[in-house]
Amino acid sequence: LGDFGSANFLAQLSTVAPGCVAYAAPECQTPALQGPKMDVYSFGILLFEMFTGKLPDPGRVHLLRVAPPSGSTAKQAMTEIAKICVCQKVDDRPNMAAIYARLGQI
Repeated sequence: LGDFGSANFLAQLSTVAPGCVAYAAPECQTPALQGPKMDVYSFGILLFEMFTGKLPDPGRVHLLRVAPPSGSTAKQAMTEIAKICVCQKVDDRPNMAAIYARLGQI
């Protein structure tokens, strides 16, 4: 799950964006910018899909809002993780090790 696009990226540099468009990070279209944080973005989309039951419109992911979960600290923590995963700027996203550590604290 934490290797959605990097397997393609690390195997060879490609002019074709790796993975599925619905889960693709904004930088997927620029081979020079492709890297492991594309997986973080994809993981965030997966979390949003789990909370809403739908895939978001790829062009409007930064506008995603998930209704604040009621009564569950774990759900609130997962929502926060999803939000930081889908940051438009690569440098604003944590790496998967940081996500894993946060998940371990829930």
